[in-house]
Formats: sequence, C-alpha cells, structure tokens
Amino acid sequence: MPYITRILCLLCLVLLIPACSSSFKTPYATGHYVSRPVQCVPYARSKSGINLYGDAYTWWDQAGVTYQRGNIPAVGSVLVLSQTNRMTHGHVAVVKKILNSREIDVTHSNWGNDWKTRRIIYDTVRVQDVSSTNDWSFVRFWNHGQGSFGFPYATSGFIYHPNSVAQASPAYPSDQMMPDHALPVSPENPDLHLPVQTAPPASWSYPLE
Repeated sequence: MPYITRILCLLCLVLLIPACSSSFKTPYATGHYVSRPVQCVPYARSKSGINLYGDAYTWWDQAGVTYQRGNIPAVGSVLVLSQTNRMTHGHVAVVKKILNSREIDVTHSNWGNDWKTRRIIYDTVRVQDVSSTNDWSFVRFWNHGQGSFGFPYATSGFIYHPNSVAQASPAYPSDQMMPDHALPVSPENPDLHLPVQTAPPASWSYPLE
C-alpha cells in the first residue's frame, strides 16, 4: 500500500508541473503561455480599441490622421516602439496602469527572442522611462527571467483612444488602471481574451515580428 501511495504521489507531481510552469505571477510581471505566438499588432488593437494595422512602428504616423498622440502615458493608450536594426517592425504595447512619472504597467505579446518567450502573453509588466527629460522617448521593460530591467528601446510616444479609461495627465495618478473586463475580446485569435500575464526581455531579448 505505501508503494502504491508513493506512485500516485509521483504521478500527481508529474501532472502538476506543466500546469505550474504555464503561468506565473511576480511583483513586476505576470503572464501565461499560449500555443503559438500572438503578434503584438492584433493584440494591441484588441486591447486598446485603436483600429490601426500594419507594422507596429507605422502606427505612429497612421495615428496622426485619426487619433491624438503625445509623450504622456494614459491608461488605454498604446506605447509605440520605434523601428531599429534589431527590431525591424517596431513594437506596440497597451498601458494598463500608471504608477508614477517614470513607471507604468503594460500588457503586450510576442516579446522575446525565441519560440518559448514569444508564446508568452504579458499582463501588468513593468516599463520604466529612462529618458533624460522624462518624455518617455527611451524605455526599458522588466525581464522576468533575469530579474532586472532590460535593454533601452527608443519610442515614438503614446497613441490615445478617444474613449480611453483615462486621459493623459501630468499628475500620473497611481490609482488609474484598466480593468481586465474592460478589454475587448479579439475575434482574430481566441488567445487574446485569456487572463493575460508576465514579464519581458533583457538586452538579449527583443520582439521578432
């Protein structure tokens, strides 16, 4: 009987390990894995309601016709990362919470340098403004794997939706946060409505889109 009990316990542990490793939650980042990478553009469009298409970096110029833009974060706005040699398509992330004048939490996807990391959908991951003038022209994302902030990325700024949860404000109220139930479900990918969560890259980790 003790032998059978030990076998059953081992089987339970084997079954629990994949479940435990499929999602995680830390003070700076939470996230979960999906079956395949979800491109950042359709994900950001789904979460923000900003109806733009094409490569992430092109959103900035496209938005000039329809949406307001600026360099102050607002809940529900889209942070646009610029095109670079290492990030040829740029990147977009949706602001979920404003913590202070230098820190925000965002939700985004397809941020990594391999198949595993690109399959993570991130929620409430910390982003830090490292610009010299506090204009959010350079930012770093928290790297869950390394436990530190990663490589600095140049940004174009923030695109604001007319019906954003909050308007851009120099006050940076810390209690502004976009509730998960306020985020629309994308018909393009069923993974987009799952309870999102996690952390991003470091100097070696960048979006491949």
